[in-house]
Amino acid sequence: VMSNEATLDEFAQNNESEEQRQQWKKVKLQEVAYRRSDNVDPQEIDLEKHIGLEHIDPNNPTPDWEPLDNLSSTKRRFESGDILFAKLRPNLEKSAQPDFEGVASTDIFPIVAEGDANSKWLLYRLSSKPAYDYARRTSAGTRMPRTSWNLFSNFEFDLPPLPEQRKIATVLH
Repeated sequence: VMSNEATLDEFAQNNESEEQRQQWKKVKLQEVAYRRSDNVDPQEIDLEKHIGLEHIDPNNPTPDWEPLDNLSSTKRRFESGDILFAKLRPNLEKSAQPDFEGVASTDIFPIVAEGDANSKWLLYRLSSKPAYDYARRTSAGTRMPRTSWNLFSNFEFDLPPLPEQRKIATVLH
């Protein structure tokens, strides 16, 4: 199993060939990730941390959280390493990646990278201007615009090979 982070040795041996650079491929988000959609009643689960929109700051991948006490509305379960992307008011540009499990507001998509996608790299890809612009363009509603997974999951981008994603994520981190 490869770790999420590249080692400094991998950078020192940066002997990437032209052939490797051409292995980037155009993908849609839904081809390399899925939305975790386990809705839960906060009173019936054994988790302690809740993340709402107010706990995610733009340009900060580490979210705050609050205790789950007394929350009653339906929440969405997330696991450590999931990418939390705010679907409500995407103009606020909120996304994060907690290193703990818990529940989030249903106005947040927990996104799970799979297959050819590294979750740390995907967090940065989804925290970019093109991703937020796409979320804004696919939003409906005037006062409280929100995008849907059906539309947002069609966001298209270039995906580098996995070793390259790990290097990029390490640099950005």
